[in-house]
Amino acid sequence: MICVEFKKAWNDTSVENCDVCGNLLINRYWEFTHTDGRTYRACRQDDEELLRWLDEQRQRPGYADFLSLS
Repeated sequence: MICVEFKKAWNDTSVENCDVCGNLLINRYWEFTHTDGRTYRACRQDDEELLRWLDEQRQRPGYADFLSLS
């Protein structure tokens, strides 16, 4: 996992969000490659572990049933 700083012009109004939790990425982000081969940009270093945990939860029996309740 590496820390990357944005290189934006002062008048750039584009918005970047964390690929894991959706928080706004302000001036730097953590970049890592997940087990699925995709590269993610995260607002916190802990988000890599959070993504792994979420993947484990999706694999559990009854996950789809839980989603249909909400």
